[in-house]
Amino acid sequence: MSPQTRRETREDRREHDVCRDESLLLCAGAGLCQASLITIMASADAFAARLAASTLQAAELATLQTRYLAASLAEMQTLRAAAPVVAPAALAAHAVSQVRQDPPSAFYGAPVVT
Repeated sequence: MSPQTRRETREDRREHDVCRDESLLLCAGAGLCQASLITIMASADAFAARLAASTLQAAELATLQTRYLAASLAEMQTLRAAAPVVAPAALAAHAVSQVRQDPPSAFYGAPVVT
């Protein structure tokens, strides 16, 4: 083999190695992208499932609250109908306003000695 042929053979090998490395990098990048996409899709599915469950729970809670409110209102109506009539003046609320001020302290604003 002549030196020229050896040089050409080495250059061909280098080009082949570079192409092979680029192909490997491309495949590795595609694999990473695919794994990331699968992870994102699974995360989105899990989020959608939690959102649906949360919406269902909120609807059930609202139904229970409405049911209890209706039951308590019905109970209040029966108690009101059975209660004796009270004069409106007896039901009035009395409000008292009071302002209290503490006496000034002898120590307020005094210098601190250490």
